[in-house]
Amino acid sequence: MLSAILGISLWAGGGTGCLAVEGEHILARDLAARHAVFSALAPEEAIALSPYAGATRVFSSEELARLARRRALPEAILEPVCFVYRTQPIAKDFLLSSLRASLGMGAVDIEVVDHGQWPVPAGELSFPRARQARPDGQGVCLFNGMLQYAGRRTMSVWVKARVNMDRPALVALEPIAAGQTIGRNQVGTDQRPRLGVGEGMVERVEDAVGKAARRAIRAGSPIYGSNLTEPVMVERGDQVQVEVRSGAARLSLPGQAEGAGRKGEKVLIRSGISGKRFTATILDAGKVRVETDPGSKGAQRENEKNIDGRAVVGTDGASAAKTDGAGPVH
Repeated sequence: MLSAILGISLWAGGGTGCLAVEGEHILARDLAARHAVFSALAPEEAIALSPYAGATRVFSSEELARLARRRALPEAILEPVCFVYRTQPIAKDFLLSSLRASLGMGAVDIEVVDHGQWPVPAGELSFPRARQARPDGQGVCLFNGMLQYAGRRTMSVWVKARVNMDRPALVALEPIAAGQTIGRNQVGTDQRPRLGVGEGMVERVEDAVGKAARRAIRAGSPIYGSNLTEPVMVERGDQVQVEVRSGAARLSLPGQAEGAGRKGEKVLIRSGISGKRFTATILDAGKVRVETDPGSKGAQRENEKNIDGRAVVGTDGASAAKTDGAGPVH
């Protein structure tokens, strides 16, 4: 219904009999190409918005007559006229140059495997997320592009291609399981050309060793930074050493983890002395830390009792009972 009101319809096959236009507007010279009466107008006068690529804009006889009367043009019998936006089959060279520019990889070898067959208008094609593309099992990447034309209008364009890159990358020398901490002998630098875009690939051994794989990595596959995370340092049930800090006071006591976490994360700990639970920050494998606020004496002592059942001995001379089995942190 809306299409009929606006005089716009979907273009289902090349716009036979329609005039092709470019730009944001249908101009007086475009109407004059079909009806000479409009040649009396300034050629660049904007008459109406041009149709989007793939649609048609139809001027009925009544609409043309109204346009002529408003501009004081001579009366004439005016047959309907339709316009389409000028398009052409997309050229492979155009795809290649646009894709190469978006990848920013110079003379990298790109093989176009398939692409959308819909005709496209003249414009600027870019692939904003090209460097995040990942190859499938056959080494083919899907790139979704955006063609900008007629000002701010856009049209989606897709292309499947193999990208052969020649740059160093870190690869797995053996299968690495999800969650496994990567060791030095499990990765190595590969200089051979490979399929894929390469954005986010880890290039240095030290950037992967000691990290954990979020997902399983096959032998020979590149290591991506997005697939690396800090390893789990503390598992549920682990016996841990708790370092307690309160101002200048230091204390070390045993505890048991009731959760799991990575370095810098919080984890729930059960005191090995009082049996009470408290939250600590993971420092390393089997090591956590608790820091209490020395500014509030009442809150300080309450927190410390949750940890060891009694109070921390401070180096500032504050009186407190020693904790059996616990010693100072060195």
